[in-house]
Amino acid sequence: MKAESTTLAAVEVVTLHSIRAQNNLPVSRKNKLLNPHQLLWTNRGSGHKKAHPVVFDISQQADNAFEVTVSSSKTLAGHYTLEAYADGGEVLFAGKVTDDNTFVAKSIKTPDEFATLRNHSLHWQLTADKQETIPLGTTWIEIFWIDTTHVPPALHQKGVILEGLHMIAEASKAITTFPYDENTKLLRANAQPIYYYVNQVFNFLPPRYDVWSGAPYFTNSYDKNSITLNYNAYTYAHNYQPNSILNCYDTATVLQYYLIGAGYPTAWLFMQPFGYLRLTNLIGRGQCNNPFYAANNTPPVIAVNDSRRTAFGNHAFINITNIARVADGCAGPHQGTETAQQYVSSAVDNQYPNPPRVRPGTVGDITSYLGLKYVNRMSSAYTINDLPHLEAFKKLLKYKEIKTLRNDKSGIAGKFPEPAECPLLHGKWKTSYEEVIPGSEEVLKIWMLNDGDQLITIKLHVISGSKELAHNRFLAIGATTQGVEPSYEAGPENLGEYSAVSVNKHYPLLLVMQDNMVLHIASSDPSVDLGGLAKWCFQQMTRSHVADISSHLPAVHLHYSSLQPKKGDRFYVSLSSGENSRLDFELEEGNGLRLISEEDTVLVFDTVKAGKQVLKVLVIDKDTLMVNTQTLTIDIQE
Repeated sequence: MKAESTTLAAVEVVTLHSIRAQNNLPVSRKNKLLNPHQLLWTNRGSGHKKAHPVVFDISQQADNAFEVTVSSSKTLAGHYTLEAYADGGEVLFAGKVTDDNTFVAKSIKTPDEFATLRNHSLHWQLTADKQETIPLGTTWIEIFWIDTTHVPPALHQKGVILEGLHMIAEASKAITTFPYDENTKLLRANAQPIYYYVNQVFNFLPPRYDVWSGAPYFTNSYDKNSITLNYNAYTYAHNYQPNSILNCYDTATVLQYYLIGAGYPTAWLFMQPFGYLRLTNLIGRGQCNNPFYAANNTPPVIAVNDSRRTAFGNHAFINITNIARVADGCAGPHQGTETAQQYVSSAVDNQYPNPPRVRPGTVGDITSYLGLKYVNRMSSAYTINDLPHLEAFKKLLKYKEIKTLRNDKSGIAGKFPEPAECPLLHGKWKTSYEEVIPGSEEVLKIWMLNDGDQLITIKLHVISGSKELAHNRFLAIGATTQGVEPSYEAGPENLGEYSAVSVNKHYPLLLVMQDNMVLHIASSDPSVDLGGLAKWCFQQMTRSHVADISSHLPAVHLHYSSLQPKKGDRFYVSLSSGENSRLDFELEEGNGLRLISEEDTVLVFDTVKAGKQVLKVLVIDKDTLMVNTQTLTIDIQE
């Protein structure tokens, strides 16, 4: 007997009151952490509305379960079994009733890979030896089953991003809706699953390919074994910025993020040189064999031997390592059915101008990296040796190596002005997006400004560590593009310690380094005076120059609970001073702590595994974006 959804609010004998998940993962929704222990559904607060989302990790041994509370006019304990079944009648969760008010229904049927609950519907009932059934009603709970086996340890430290799960689920809904019906089973038997995720990236427009400079906009990929993805900015650009652009480093990293979320082992591949692109579809640009056509005012499809034809100096894509197949969501697309050799033969043109701008790449030019490590998290540029155009960029700027950088403590410690207030923008540009991305020695702030559909993207890197990190960041941005040659040339001499402007002026880029700050600006409107905007911003900071930035870091006055908690206890960290500061943290290795609640001045963790756990606590000044840290070692007892 199936429960009817209309019985939720009024069951004569037994009334369903609340539902809570057990052994579920924390979820981040709209950049806000949802406490995994909160009630998912209540008969007063939820009714027929969709409950809070639930993420279960199918790679862990703990039982996925729901704790359910009811009220009853009769004795239930020892007589009934609680069941939750999906549309179609398959029971997914069940448990013996041992208490009259609170029951636990454990998972009895679980998918073995990424899946979402069909129609988000669970129908609840009590049964007694199949002789009697008491319907409790229907709830709408968004359930995701994920496999975290191949997830980098730091990737989900602020919760699994719900918007990312939605993208994975939307891409693969034909084969990942659980329980599987006959049509789904048929599709799964013949599916090429990677196809779904590649298409999700390739068809997620805008952003479109940067046909002017080939620069990245949503990744920090200077260290290809520790790439950061600014996923919030990426999805915002898609939803609200029709003139946003990206390159293959961005698409490869987003694709890797989705594949990891779907449970695939992956590697981030970098091919240098790549060569001339065989005629194919370029993301958001249509048919193309001349990827930087906008830079030299040529058509996207050009004669193969035309001397004006442009080429990729390098290119990034993904290897699905368990099947040794590659996927490319930037050009093609290539949907995970080819070996590396087949991919190169298909993607790299063997017809090209004479002499070529760059030789054709081969399989031997492909290097494999770990790739994605962080989402919405800054990782400083500690080493920058392996960058496409590093030496050429230094030469263009007449860059001078300074051996004493690490000892230079001077810098800027003040609040950066709001770019939209610059008089050169004439009040026409409005700030539509702001985000602060934390890191232990470097904090990034992103602004997106709009005048209608026109877009200015501003990224400000504020370094609290060694000034060497500021130089490294500046050089990493300037040296990292897909072109055969650097996309930048020397900027105005009176702007910053060093500055660079894009060679192409149709979608101009500006890069400035001043002391411990690096400013990167891109504009879809070439009439904007980017140099004037940057100069105005730094002029407002003149009085904020200090001799020793370390004396201007935010104070670290922490209170925390016992450093020897028992497994299962909560661990608390709070900030006792600094009204203008906020807490953050880094957990590089181990999984003994799991964040469950986050406010500006309080962090709360579950202790989930015995052993020592190193927790780096970050204190960030909301105005200056300076960051200070304290490292705690927590010895979790069994």
